[in-house]
Amino acid sequence: MRRWPFLATLVLGLGAASPAPAEPQKTVDGPSLKLGDLVEVPAELYDFELGAAPAPGQSRLLSKDELTRRLTEGGVDAKTVKLPSAIRVTRSARHLSAGDLVKRAAPVLAARLPNGARVVSLTASKGATVAKNVEVTGIRIPKLPRRVGQHTLTLTAELGEQGTISHRLPLRAVITLDENAAKPAVQRGARLDLLIEQGAVRVGASAIALGDADVGEVTTFKVEATKKVVRGRVLAANRAMVVQ
Repeated sequence: MRRWPFLATLVLGLGAASPAPAEPQKTVDGPSLKLGDLVEVPAELYDFELGAAPAPGQSRLLSKDELTRRLTEGGVDAKTVKLPSAIRVTRSARHLSAGDLVKRAAPVLAARLPNGARVVSLTASKGATVAKNVEVTGIRIPKLPRRVGQHTLTLTAELGEQGTISHRLPLRAVITLDENAAKPAVQRGARLDLLIEQGAVRVGASAIALGDADVGEVTTFKVEATKKVVRGRVLAANRAMVVQ
């Protein structure tokens, strides 16, 4: 009977044992992991790249062995950096609603449309969970009809940060075109500057368009000085670049 108090004390003591300490946690905003965002390091090592960050809202566990390996591969003596046994990294995130997407996409779309085109309505069917600093960086617009009037188009909003595209989301736009907007950027017979690049050298020549084309499209041009016919990509209403 005298053993019971001892056993009870032993069992209670085991049950009250403190849990192992959790690994340190860090939250990052950008698409890549930098050493200085995770641990204290000298200034010259702050921007050392450790690879891609987790997806927005997600996390991953980086072990000391993995961090040591990446430092060594980058030519850094890992012994000079105080590393934890492991560190959990979470990527910051925010929810971009369909309404927020429309508000952010509207000015980008307006800047891409030709003179004489007007947006009547712009809607989105869904939003997305995105990184903290993601913005609408571009709008993919199908070739506009060459007809005056109202048209319904399906567009694609490109979202990203630091030169990368992380999401492509659909938009629906109702657009009206007047006579100017319904015309191609370059019409047959138009005179424009034709640029020719040869290595680091760029020269220009006056040329006549032999076909209709919008910005980004390729058509043929006749160089006025030599009468030579070449293919060129339209850069603007008054400029094109020779393509091979």
